[in-house]
Amino acid sequence: MATTVEIVLRVVGSGAIAIGVLTAYGTVRMRLKVGQSHKWPTVPGRIVSSELERETERHNRKPITTYAAAIRYAYEVDGKAYESDQIQLGGSSETSQPGEFERMVKRYPEGKRVTVYCDPDDPATATLEPGELGGIFNMAMVAGGFILVGGIVVALTIWGHLLKPT
Repeated sequence: MATTVEIVLRVVGSGAIAIGVLTAYGTVRMRLKVGQSHKWPTVPGRIVSSELERETERHNRKPITTYAAAIRYAYEVDGKAYESDQIQLGGSSETSQPGEFERMVKRYPEGKRVTVYCDPDDPATATLEPGELGGIFNMAMVAGGFILVGGIVVALTIWGHLLKPT
């Protein structure tokens, strides 16, 4: 008979596995959408703001600076105005290395005319760089981490129960 602690650990481990599986499912769905984005209809758009964001926080008394590109663009579909900040589907992340984001801000300066790829099923979903998926590695790592940790917790509680003397 499993103890209360073993049951709680199995539930927590199973929950972690479920979160990992759902995250993996979302990652695969996003990847499929990215693959189709080359075929989406296009509309003209304009960059309304473009800047390199910098944020400094202290960790263990040491300042850590992270960077991100804050780029917004406006476009219109069937007479309805939209705005988005999604350069690549899946969003972007921040990093302590500003180079990639500096290049992105230079590539999309304020006022520049751009081609916007719009999801035909949801025009509010758009991208400037079809086929590119920002943040996919992070999403896959989160999914894998939850599945791994949850699997280990569940396996250890089952294995520990099986090894108990009867």
